[in-house]
Amino acid sequence: MAGRDTDGRNPEDLTSAPEAKRMKVGSKRNRQRKKHLYQAIVKQMEFYLGDANMSRSAFLKEKTLASPWVSLSLFLTFNKMVGMLQEYFGRSDTTDDLWHSLKCISSEILEIREHPESGDREVKRKKPLADAIRASAGEESRTIYVERLPPNVTIEMLQALFQKHGEVVYVSLPKYKHNQAVKGFAFVEFKEESGVKKALEAYIEAKRRISNLLDPSELQSIKSYHIEQEEIGKDNAEGENDNKKAAEKSDETSNENIEKNDDVDNSKKTVENEVENSAASGPETEPETGEASTKDDTKTKKKRKRKRRENDAHQQHNHGGSDPLTMLQIMPKSEWKRLRNKYLNLQRKNVAHTKMKMRQYLEKKKARDNKVIKFTADENGCNDDAVEDTEAEGGKKVTRELEFIPGVIVKFLVDEPIGDEKKVKQRIKAAVMEQVNYVDAKVGASEYFVRCANPDQAKTLANAKALGNGAVLSDQDEKDYWIKISKDREDKVKGKVQVKAPQKKRGKMRIIKKYNSHKFFDDEDGENAEADDVAE
Repeated sequence: MAGRDTDGRNPEDLTSAPEAKRMKVGSKRNRQRKKHLYQAIVKQMEFYLGDANMSRSAFLKEKTLASPWVSLSLFLTFNKMVGMLQEYFGRSDTTDDLWHSLKCISSEILEIREHPESGDREVKRKKPLADAIRASAGEESRTIYVERLPPNVTIEMLQALFQKHGEVVYVSLPKYKHNQAVKGFAFVEFKEESGVKKALEAYIEAKRRISNLLDPSELQSIKSYHIEQEEIGKDNAEGENDNKKAAEKSDETSNENIEKNDDVDNSKKTVENEVENSAASGPETEPETGEASTKDDTKTKKKRKRKRRENDAHQQHNHGGSDPLTMLQIMPKSEWKRLRNKYLNLQRKNVAHTKMKMRQYLEKKKARDNKVIKFTADENGCNDDAVEDTEAEGGKKVTRELEFIPGVIVKFLVDEPIGDEKKVKQRIKAAVMEQVNYVDAKVGASEYFVRCANPDQAKTLANAKALGNGAVLSDQDEKDYWIKISKDREDKVKGKVQVKAPQKKRGKMRIIKKYNSHKFFDDEDGENAEADDVAE
């Protein structure tokens, strides 16, 4: 018969036997690979609805309290699940792969169904939610704090690392918000407290157990908090700068648009000329060397990628061969919590102390604003007049009366008219060797008055014959002079009398005064000059 061999079999069947065997082996490998992917999907779903996560996730807890059956489409909004589906099956817009995974792999935690009316695919916990809440009661005693994590660490790596000490039910791996990098610390929760004890024993033996006496600010969790706060501050500052730049650009663009509208006709003409010239010259041909160069570039890029992959694989192999215990450090979560609370208490005390200091500063500033004292001092240290002002309603300044102190006004009579007020003040200072309140001396006058700080100073000053014939005012003369003082002060406040502020000596004059102010008392000329001044 045509088309058949002597033994009656089809020749196509004879040739396809080895291929069928290979296809059978390949399909078996594909099923095993898919089974491995399905197991990973189911494991992630068991984590979502497991006791450890349900006791922490307020979102899922609210959903399950409303209805124990949760739609599978809800899990397509979770970034981790979307990434796994996209990586394993190349799509994440349907629940088919998720549903098929839950059907192929049996689970002790999850139960699935299709809604009888809507046909929606749903999943629920086999155990009630109350069991998850009860299971989280001793969570702190079953959790350890881990730090000094490498930047490429993952939750799966930590689970595999600590699984040898006990079953790991939850791993918290915080990341920075601005770049999604690992913060350098994590929390690992075991199913039993024995897992924590075994892990601590292993790390104590490796000398990687964090000390209880550690400074709280040295914890990686606290360091990462400060880093994140700094980034937030930078982002806020950059946002303000961007807003300013945007406002400036809007003004610039408006001006540019005005200029562009003026140049539209000229630009059109230039474009038309360029088109005509290009048409006259004919189409340009690209050289063949460009294609060869692009091919060479692609080859070099592929070589670079291959080298990077080889280097990454080599680094991962070396990293996997090293003992993780030589890198990580751990401590019980209860002790970490104690150090964290200690740090927070110190921060609260510092903030309270800072607020107290700020409050004291503001109170003093307010008191100074309400009571402003203006002193105009001359170069020799004698105060001209002290004018005290208080702020009244409406922002007007009201002059306070000067306190009357008897026996502090000294009147001096001189033989020759006063030629320089500064020399008079210098002699007064040399006579009493301390500061007086006010010197009332005018050029050309044959008398001047000195208001002293106290009656004893006034008596001492009146006895200084080098200053002239001095006498302490009393009775009606003293009262009249105090009336004159109050009137002069009112004129200064109202602006009738302009008080010249002392001019600051700058540059050359200041340096000359600085070095000429020192007097050498062993110099005979200097003593004679002082004697002449006193005699005057």
